Amino acid sequence: MDIIEKNTSQSAESLQNDAFIQNVKMMHPQSRSTLMAEIAAMEKDQKADEKAKQYLKWILKQTEFNFYLALLPKGQGLVLLKQNSKAVLVIGLNRPHEELKPFVEELDFVLEILNIHSLQKGEGFKIMKKVMDLSNHLQSPITLIVENDEQQKYFERYGFKNVGALEKENERIMILRNE
Repeated sequence: MDIIEKNTSQSAESLQNDAFIQNVKMMHPQSRSTLMAEIAAMEKDQKADEKAKQYLKWILKQTEFNFYLALLPKGQGLVLLKQNSKAVLVIGLNRPHEELKPFVEELDFVLEILNIHSLQKGEGFKIMKKVMDLSNHLQSPITLIVENDEQQKYFERYGFKNVGALEKENERIMILRNE
């Protein structure tokens, strides 16, 4: 790849990142309003799951000072963009999917890291610590899928264990259980 192609590629990636950041910031007020309405409805519902309520309240609190929030369609997860725009987390409190059930069959919900990315050294660590604190508070393990050895080693530093391979090439399920 010559310098012009490399610079063009980097510029396109930068524009995509800028557009993503602007979209999340633009969606933040509406996403917070939707989240507050959901929490209010759950407060009135005697049958609402307490763990789900605690999770949404934690998310809402994080969006006061630390993160911008965007909701993914159809409850597929929540995007949390650090307000300094140096890291992003896509997270969900989900019922275990079929491939995960054998490893967490005793649980109704797991915290699922769907994506995590940082643009500055140390920012990923800060987000991971917050998610680990949430996991401990909810007493729910954290699950994620990695695609290569480098990703696996990164999450092993936090105590995640590789519990098995998925049918897709190279994908592995990792779990961090509460102590």
